Amino acid sequence: MKRIQYYTYGGPEVMHLEDFELLTLAKGRITIKVKFAAINPIDWKVRQGNLKMLTGKSFPRAMGSDFSGTVLNVGTGVTRLKPGDPVFGLSRLKESGSLGEAVVTNEIFVAKKPSELSFEQAACLGTAGVMAWMGLVDKAGLKAGQRDFVNGCTGSVGETVVQLAHMLGGHCHASFGLAISMTAR
Repeated sequence: MKRIQYYTYGGPEVMHLEDFELLTLAKGRITIKVKFAAINPIDWKVRQGNLKMLTGKSFPRAMGSDFSGTVLNVGTGVTRLKPGDPVFGLSRLKESGSLGEAVVTNEIFVAKKPSELSFEQAACLGTAGVMAWMGLVDKAGLKAGQRDFVNGCTGSVGETVVQLAHMLGGHCHASFGLAISMTAR
């Protein structure tokens, strides 16, 4: 299999498309055949070494965190997913790897792909969807009929917050900048 990986922290020039071997499946982990991957700021921050305290110094390191695809294999203890399930999610930060043909991650970092979403759309939901849900639902506790305001809704998280608010029956006011605003309902 192939994936984008690097042997030292740095800029885009350190990345190479190379052969690799998948990690052995441990308890609670699954292997995904990647169909689409999304790129987020966390990916280049990890590659540049900005998160060394979390990711360590072992190389080679793989690129990419968000993906969609199909479950290939499941480790012991995996109960929600089975081979063949269409899914989307996040790779483990320490290993990364969604910019490859397959990735191993924790079952809890993956959800079944809704049938109404394409694999391409679902790949964009990992980081943005988790951050939006945590802010809007877990922290702010948005309920149907409530109003919220998103300052800067043109990024992936802000855009997802607007869509989640609408889906949950909230009334979302959002700004693209200082003088322009919109209302999604």
